[in-house]
Amino acid sequence: MLTRIHNFLPISRQERLKIPICGRGTWDGLTIDELKPNEIDHVVIKRRDSAFQDTELRVWLQSIGVKLLVFTGIDTSICVETSLRDGFNIGYDVMIISDATASGDKRHYETTLERVRDYYGLVMDTERFKRAIGKLDMVRKGQIDVRTMPDEQTEALLDEFNLLDPRKFATEATTL
Repeated sequence: MLTRIHNFLPISRQERLKIPICGRGTWDGLTIDELKPNEIDHVVIKRRDSAFQDTELRVWLQSIGVKLLVFTGIDTSICVETSLRDGFNIGYDVMIISDATASGDKRHYETTLERVRDYYGLVMDTERFKRAIGKLDMVRKGQIDVRTMPDEQTEALLDEFNLLDPRKFATEATTL
């Protein structure tokens, strides 16, 4: 398929021309039992590097009000990063779970994590993600009021993830 679309392909794509990867019905395209969708899950058939290209994913996410995308999967530096960038560029906040992604090239993997951390969103491991979800659940249940959270806790979170302070967005926008 790639040779019907592109005129220039890097030599590193040569093996994919012979043996497509993750094709439906092949061993590497199967979903493990623990992750198989059930009848209420929405399934998107991904055909390109980005989960957004030529799919209904964006429309579906907008229809259910999703604001944050959490990325896992393989290949970190190709499909995961491409989907993450596309999601960011159309307005989603993005996060990648570092120990739930993989790549055949460690240098590419590390570069993706660095790039996400520096330019796009959050990078955290599974344990940190579980703690974050736990705190968000406490906010949802009213056990934590973020409006009254001490400044030092807010500052610690912003520092941990090298984030801009959203409390200053409106002020900075008006002074520009």
